[in-house]
Amino acid sequence: PVRPDAYIEMNNFYTTTVYEKGAEVIRMIYTLLGSANFRKGMDLYFQRHDGQAVTCDDFVSAMSDASEFDLNQFKLWYSQAGTPELRIQSEYESERRCLKLFIEQSCPPTPEQKSKLPFLIPLKLGLIQPNGKALDLQLVGENQAGGPERVLSIKQSQECFEFINVPEKTIPSLLRGFSAPVKLDYSYTDDELGFLIAHDSDPFARWEANQRLAINVIKRLVQDVQAEKRLQIDEVLITAYRRLLERQKIDKALLAQLLELPNEAYLAECIQPIEVNILHQVREFLRTELASILENEFLANYQKLAQAGKPYRLNREDIATRLLKNTCLSYLLKLGDRYRDLAMTQYTSANNMTDQLFALQVLVNNDLEQTTPQLDHFYQQWQHDSLVLDKWFEIQATAPDKEILHRVQTLVKHDAFNLKNPNKVYALMGAFCARNPIGFHREDGAGYEFLGDYILELNTINPYVAARLVRTLSHWRKFALPYQALMKTQLERIAKHEGLCKNVSEIVNQSL
Repeated sequence: PVRPDAYIEMNNFYTTTVYEKGAEVIRMIYTLLGSANFRKGMDLYFQRHDGQAVTCDDFVSAMSDASEFDLNQFKLWYSQAGTPELRIQSEYESERRCLKLFIEQSCPPTPEQKSKLPFLIPLKLGLIQPNGKALDLQLVGENQAGGPERVLSIKQSQECFEFINVPEKTIPSLLRGFSAPVKLDYSYTDDELGFLIAHDSDPFARWEANQRLAINVIKRLVQDVQAEKRLQIDEVLITAYRRLLERQKIDKALLAQLLELPNEAYLAECIQPIEVNILHQVREFLRTELASILENEFLANYQKLAQAGKPYRLNREDIATRLLKNTCLSYLLKLGDRYRDLAMTQYTSANNMTDQLFALQVLVNNDLEQTTPQLDHFYQQWQHDSLVLDKWFEIQATAPDKEILHRVQTLVKHDAFNLKNPNKVYALMGAFCARNPIGFHREDGAGYEFLGDYILELNTINPYVAARLVRTLSHWRKFALPYQALMKTQLERIAKHEGLCKNVSEIVNQSL
């Protein structure tokens, strides 16, 4: 949970759950209260507690008192572990011109909490009409329609909300603005997801629809691989991507995000048991097929965005332009050597670190050995800047190559690497283990053994770093059996080590 009841080693308290989920909890209060009441709550909070050491309860109490909104149930977000799940079904009655949403919330048991009470969950939503516009919403019992967006407070295990004056069947746009950190289960068809990608005005809902569509396609392709069938890309995904690339009036930063397929780490959370090689094969197949079919569109966008000689500017528009340009370049490089010169030109002519680093990364990702001269050049150029060299290590450690472990083992001995420097460890070992599934999850277990060796070495050098690295092995139960057994073996080996620090011991024992 965000606020654990107990811990063995204080350093293990500072996790992404505490920081990122903690931030989401505060944002949910903002969503529930609205801007004006949240401002009142902040003013009261500082008035009461400025200069004091305060608790989560103090913050929530100030918000509740200032807004006169009961947040007692909401405080379960601080004490209950796990990610809530919302299962939503819709039912449209054309004769009554109404849409019913049946909502069921649950939270799976966790080791310390077998049963959970219902959370207070803010669900922001809209209803998208066939013309692509959002309907003004009116719940049963209300005298008139409000705006096109509504925040529903989900408080019970099961609830039903009925919208009236709905002239025709609509598509729900759910969890707008990522209104709550929950898992959403709604049975969208692929065509409905394609419609939301094209028409939804909410950036997060649009992105989520794109991710869901891609995951649906990937799940079917995984089944085809397992059944030894020929792989084919779904036309609905091609259509969605083509429409995105052809649209002129769309935020460039959002478009870049929409064009990215779910990464392998996220796919592993959605498709279990985790078959590392199959997930990598399917995702690379999709990227290559999209690049081949939409080659002209990707190239046209890249050429339009790559303005040679344009001075570097650090503003939102130019940052978004670089992001989208580089996304297009990454797809073009999937087509082989014919676009390698494009990346080489960008690397040599770049007047900013973003473009130079990205060009180097896509060159490495597509042919590591052929990019050795560029890696050597980059090192010579930036060898006196330690933070930039972290990127140099990271780019090589994340190259999607089954044999990349040998390169990582060599880099550990590099003069610029220092095991006592946490940033260097995270840039090389951390990046390899957490962000290179095809290289780390080897069928011979060599990647796990490599990690185990350095966890034990770091155990005495820097227990906090060792504890962060060992978390990579903590999800071993989610993997397919060959990987699962090999990961468990390393955890057991670490657990038996004499003199194991409390930081690592706590995580390993919880994992086992």
